[in-house]
Amino acid sequence: MQLGLKASIVLSLLFLSGCVIDDATRANYQYEQGETAEGKSVLERLADDGYHDAKLHLARIYSTEMNTDAAAYWYQAASEAYPYAALEYARWQVNIADAEQAAMLYDQLWHRQHTQGDALALLVALYRKHYTMFDSKELVPLIEKLIAEKETSLAIKYSVAVSNVSPLYSKLIQYCDENNFDDDTTFSCLKLKLINAHALNDYEKMKVIRAELLEAYQSQYMSGESINEIANIAKNRRYGVSNIPLYISLAEISGTDDPDVWYDVAKRKIQAPDGEDNDLAKLLEQANQLTEHGHQYPHLILAESYSRGIATTQSYSKAIEHWIKASEIPKAQRLLGETYVSGAMGETHQQLGINWLLSAARNGDAQAYLKLAEVFKEGNGIHPDASAAGVFASLHFELTQSQKSQQMLEELTPHLPMDISDRIEAEKLASYQNIYGVSKEVSP
Repeated sequence: MQLGLKASIVLSLLFLSGCVIDDATRANYQYEQGETAEGKSVLERLADDGYHDAKLHLARIYSTEMNTDAAAYWYQAASEAYPYAALEYARWQVNIADAEQAAMLYDQLWHRQHTQGDALALLVALYRKHYTMFDSKELVPLIEKLIAEKETSLAIKYSVAVSNVSPLYSKLIQYCDENNFDDDTTFSCLKLKLINAHALNDYEKMKVIRAELLEAYQSQYMSGESINEIANIAKNRRYGVSNIPLYISLAEISGTDDPDVWYDVAKRKIQAPDGEDNDLAKLLEQANQLTEHGHQYPHLILAESYSRGIATTQSYSKAIEHWIKASEIPKAQRLLGETYVSGAMGETHQQLGINWLLSAARNGDAQAYLKLAEVFKEGNGIHPDASAAGVFASLHFELTQSQKSQQMLEELTPHLPMDISDRIEAEKLASYQNIYGVSKEVSP
């Protein structure tokens, strides 16, 4: 009889425990569906009653809300029952850490690695994010241990993630060449080979890797997205000085698959057109194809080619046509404004040019403020206005800390009214409203 009573009590406790877990799950779902106050209220009540699932849910909620104190409190509370909660908290800290916080995490993670041996992934993430602060060669012994434990795929993955573990490159590349890995590790091997060639500045190795990537892309073994991810290594400062020619050479493999990457390559090529005419002609052909599919940024490439006469006959009127087609882009607005006020069309169109420059500046193109300052300072077809020039030069300097606008302000200062701060604040308000489409109180 007594045994049956004990069993009944245990079953009841298990049932109640399951109910509480369900309650915590439902409260968390309630929070995720937008009922944030109600969801948190239930979870806090359960957490205060000692239920660890609720504590972990709260820790994750407060970390998402970037409430660092509350997240730290509830992660620490949850870790009493769930040891992995401490690692989850550390991972969140790595993701949000600034330089000062990273320095403190460095000691904490190394201590955890030495005492518990489970912080290597977090150390790799920390070194990856703050590569200028830490010497990633400190990780070499830990990655070597992975190799010794036959965790070669993980060793390759970590070696790619951090900036420089060059003592391991030869050994790991040999593993890559001698073994058949899954697709993810094969992908990491290609990255590792490029990182090594980049570090050695070995052009022959770079050519071999490019040929390998081209074959993989043409055989549809590798997507354009994967090609571009590898290409980005060449311009990523984590791996040393950017090698832009190498980046362009690799990114061109995928053609127009990714219009954003294509534009990044195209603008670099057209700004320094030292390639063959046929190469630039192909670039313009690709730009036309992309514009036919509704992409706006290729219009900027076509406009620049016409405005400068690159691989085509110079024509400002055709350049303007393309800038107008891309006029949702602030840079296109600025270039339209600069062209109209410059007199490139045979006569100045000052008001039209100023309108476009204002539109560009108020849509976030800081360079347009500098051009406006120059126009109002020099006059150039309009009456010079030192106050307006001072407003625009001040805004440009505030946004860019440019020596050019600083020098202009020094020249304008003797000609400015005692205080132009109200006009500066008014322009800031106009810009804010234009970008965000909402009103904002101007600070007094």
